[in-house]
This record gives sequence, structure tokens and C-alpha cells, in this order.
Amino acid sequence: MQNILNKLHKFTSSQEPRKVELSIIGDLQKALDQNLNIRKKMDSQMNAAVSALYAYENIFEQIQKDITYGEESIGTLETFKLRIKNEVEKLGLDPNEIQEYKEIDKAINATKSILTPMNNLPNVD
Repeated sequence: MQNILNKLHKFTSSQEPRKVELSIIGDLQKALDQNLNIRKKMDSQMNAAVSALYAYENIFEQIQKDITYGEESIGTLETFKLRIKNEVEKLGLDPNEIQEYKEIDKAINATKSILTPMNNLPNVD
């Protein structure tokens, strides 16, 4: 029995068990790692782009609200201008002698100068 065991443990160099590593497996692992890095980078960039788009969408929505508020403000000022003019003229006075009355046109023109470029922005729907 000892004789059989001795024969089993004696291998020739061509018979010894060996770990064989194929170079293609190493290349595949490099390609897989590179792909993972690319996917991570793309995912990060996509998340950043989506976040930026949502931020811009929120900004444009706020701009649309501000345009509405600006237009409403102009309407309110024009109403005040007409009411003051009518009431002051009934008293026989010149509305241009009232400092606040003179400020109405300045405020309307300033608001319109801001609204003009804002109205040219794309709508976000």
C-alpha cells in the first residue's frame, strides 16, 4: 500500500497541477473595470444635467410668475395714475405737481424695460 501512495505523490514536471491564467481574462477584467468607470462617470454627468435642468425649469417658472406680477403691477400703477389725475383735476390742480404721480411713469417704464427681455425667454411648459 505504501508503494502505491509513493507513486501517486510523484509527478513529473509535465504532470504537476498548475494554475493557468489566460491573458485574455486579464484584458477582459481591465475592459470591465474601464466600463464600470465610464458608467459611473456617465451616471454622475447625467444626474448633474438633470439637476441643472430642474433648476433652470424652476427659474423659468419663477420668471413667468414675475412677468405676470410685473404686468399686474403696471396695470395697478396705470389705474392709480388715472384715478389721481381725475381726482386732482376735479380740485382744479395739476397732477404733475404731485411727486408720487410723476414717479408712476418712471416706475412703469422701468418695469417695461425689464419685462421686454423677459417676455422673449422661452416658455417652460
